[in-house]
Amino acid sequence: MIRCKSDIQKTVIHNFRSYDLIIEARDNYEDFYSSLFTLVVDIRNLDDNVPDFSEVMYTAQVTQGSPEDTFVKTVFAEDIDEPERISYGIRDTSVFKIDSAGVIRTARSIDPQDDTDFTFTVTASNQGKVAQALVNVHVIAIPRSRPRFTKKSYSVFVPENEEPGRSLFCMIAISSSEEAVKYLIITGSLGKIGINQVSGKKRSCNFNKY
Repeated sequence: MIRCKSDIQKTVIHNFRSYDLIIEARDNYEDFYSSLFTLVVDIRNLDDNVPDFSEVMYTAQVTQGSPEDTFVKTVFAEDIDEPERISYGIRDTSVFKIDSAGVIRTARSIDPQDDTDFTFTVTASNQGKVAQALVNVHVIAIPRSRPRFTKKSYSVFVPENEEPGRSLFCMIAISSSEEAVKYLIITGSLGKIGINQVSGKKRSCNFNKY
């Protein structure tokens, strides 16, 4: 009777899937007679292993304001039975997504109002067998800076008979953040000069004589 002497599973892992055995049969005489025959043993692989992630917890960072489809992290799971059949999935988040290669990207832009940390679950499945791992993504905040005028002071000459409501002057303030710049007159207008609060990327404003 032929028996296994070691774990057959390990032979499959190392790609030994077939054995050619030469077996000899002898009689008990000193000048024995023998005969040989060949036995081919093929190892049938059973898909009985659960995929295994390379890490239990993955960590990554993403910058505040990152647009949709920004790369975050690549996760990897191995299945010693059918490595090419692993399917990746993602749970507990709508901010991130994962593709068939295990690459995690942003599913939308990362807003300043978002949490500073996201923790969610990624899955690797094969024929109904599912493995899970956690992913923690830390959001790096962009430092805020004061809006900066292009000049320290401006001068404009206005005729005394200037028609009320007309635009008199335009100034620009620059901000390094994505927040809109708003303009206000703090003092000195005496109720005669107004300013338009302008939001958006133009960051411009107009003075008007009342």
